[in-house]
Amino acid sequence: MHQLPSQQVPIDLNSCEVDRIDQPSFYPSPLYIPPSDRSAVVCTRIADYSIFCAPWTKELEAISGRSILDEFEPEFATLFALRAQALNITGKQISDVLSTALGALTEQGFNVKYVRYHCNDFEMEIDLAIELVVECSLEQACDLLGHVIEAIDSKHENPLTDLIHVGVNSLRDKDRNT
Repeated sequence: MHQLPSQQVPIDLNSCEVDRIDQPSFYPSPLYIPPSDRSAVVCTRIADYSIFCAPWTKELEAISGRSILDEFEPEFATLFALRAQALNITGKQISDVLSTALGALTEQGFNVKYVRYHCNDFEMEIDLAIELVVECSLEQACDLLGHVIEAIDSKHENPLTDLIHVGVNSLRDKDRNT
């Protein structure tokens, strides 16, 4: 499992001739840098990695058999943690939405066999797609996705789509062998 930093690494900002922004709250990203005519801007927010110690990660790890942090680059884990902080999204909120998704699949008689992760950190759109893979046809997977989205939207005021997207897909042959 990747080791995430537990504390901020000291940097001598005076020698770099930069401006410091403490705890930025700009949307859409905690790392957003506003236009500036100065030489450089440094963000000094400390990432809270506790989001990865929440029940949602344990649930996905139990399904996939591997640590969720082994699936990400450490840089993405940091960006994801900072983005969750900026949006005030907690591990409990993610767990609740994920439980709804898994419950919707169980209601339809399907169990998740495999989990895939798709990390997006392009142009400050920092989010994670969690693909729940079930043993079914592609057509059934499309129907199941609709059922899952409907369940999430009906039970959660904030479905967390600024940070996490839940998808459903059918099991591929290569997944059966892992």
